[in-house]
Amino acid sequence: MPFISTRGGMQPQSFSETLLEGLAPDGGLAVPEVMPTVDGETLERWRALTYPQLATEVLALFATDIPVPTWRG
Repeated sequence: MPFISTRGGMQPQSFSETLLEGLAPDGGLAVPEVMPTVDGETLERWRALTYPQLATEVLALFATDIPVPTWRG
C-alpha cells in the first residue's frame, strides 16, 4: 500500500520506507493513498482473535510490504 504526504510533496512510498523516515520530506504527515475497508464478514471473523492476532490483521491492511505470521487466517 503506498503512502503519500498530506502536503503533496512526496512520491508514494511503502509502509517500511514511510516508517523509517517518520515525517514526509515536505514536512507533512505520511498517510495511506487509499484507506482500506473492512466488511462485516471480516469483522465477525476478527471477533474470535486474540489482541495480538487482531493487531496483526489490522496492521496487515496497511503494512503490505511486511510478511505476516503463518497463523494468520
